[in-house]
Amino acid sequence: MQFHPATIVIEIEPADRHGGFRARRDDGRVLVESSPAPFLAAARVLLGQGCDPRTKLVMRRRGSTLDDLSGPIGQAARLVVKNNDQGTPTLRLASGTESRMPDPPIAPNDPALVRPPNTRERTSAVAAEAVTITRSTTRSSA
Repeated sequence: MQFHPATIVIEIEPADRHGGFRARRDDGRVLVESSPAPFLAAARVLLGQGCDPRTKLVMRRRGSTLDDLSGPIGQAARLVVKNNDQGTPTLRLASGTESRMPDPPIAPNDPALVRPPNTRERTSAVAAEAVTITRSTTRSSA
């Protein structure tokens, strides 16, 4: 029986001048050499290596203890970043993933997972469920 940890932590750092980031596991192994979306790319690599899709993936910047992104590997692996008509990056389902992976169960009492009543695109709701964004708050002295 293969053991899957409850959480995998990756650290990112700039990889090139073109906006790419390198993603490393917390033990130093490089998962992604360069990607503008290292969290999603690392999730696909880990899924391809046989990680349990329910395993939580956490992304941090190198040297930080704050979580920038987190979510289940299987859901993050299904997403890609695409620019909409206005050039704004948005999360979309990767083509061909709808039939390969079923939607995860949703906790009905968790307000973070409740879909808005007027959701136009299913992919936006899936993206909201798949990735939890944690923002750090800092106070400056005035």
